[in-house]
Amino acid sequence: EACSSGLTLCRGNVEQLPPDELAGLIGRQSPMYLMADFRKLGGPPPGDAAQRVYLFSWLPPEAAAAVPPVVLAGPDTSEWRPLIAQGWGNDAVVCLFSHQDKTAVVEHLRDAVRVKGKKGDASGGVLGICWPSVLAMLLAHGPPALVRRLLSGIDAVLVELPDLPDTWQVYGESAVTQLLEKSGLRPEDSEPATNNQ
Repeated sequence: EACSSGLTLCRGNVEQLPPDELAGLIGRQSPMYLMADFRKLGGPPPGDAAQRVYLFSWLPPEAAAAVPPVVLAGPDTSEWRPLIAQGWGNDAVVCLFSHQDKTAVVEHLRDAVRVKGKKGDASGGVLGICWPSVLAMLLAHGPPALVRRLLSGIDAVLVELPDLPDTWQVYGESAVTQLLEKSGLRPEDSEPATNNQ
């Protein structure tokens, strides 16, 4: 589907292909990154606290840890599949796919999420791209220039749509359809083309 934001949207049924399996298939073609809100997941982020990459990096460390969107690269944790499965339907996990290294992806996401106040104004805010309920709407209907900037360097985004929890949504530039086809999906039924999962 063509979105008013200028992106292409592909969607499928979570019973035919669960989102964690889809993420694994796409991840074979383009490295996976997760933005996960562990407050909504109900547990601490994996790994050593000193090594965690908090999305809201401009906050003091204790505040950043209390407002827990964390950025993980797929290889950072063996728990990525359960995180996606647990987060689905809880507005807690966004899957991104990018050939950039983790440092570049994190820097881009931190810049995109932080809304700075006007010059001379110390206030600012957060653009809630780390939550599926915000990001899905923005990717589908946001201003094209903003959406292009948000997806700079990102091949695809896998996200839930709260109004349609039984579906998954993959957004990207027009090449996203080729990415999904290379991942083994067929447009007609969104099932893997092979049984080698």
